[in-house]
Amino acid sequence: MNKFSSIIVVSTIFALTSCNAGNNGYTISGTIEGAADGEVAYLQNRVN
Repeated sequence: MNKFSSIIVVSTIFALTSCNAGNNGYTISGTIEGAADGEVAYLQNRVN
């Protein structure tokens, strides 16, 4: 039973740390004139 408990503990540690491995995104802050608080804004590439 001790070996099984060790496997569970190690598996739990790996699962919890893998979700917090790093920031894979961007944080953009600023204001948009005419938008209400909490309104969703979609970002797009500008095409000429």
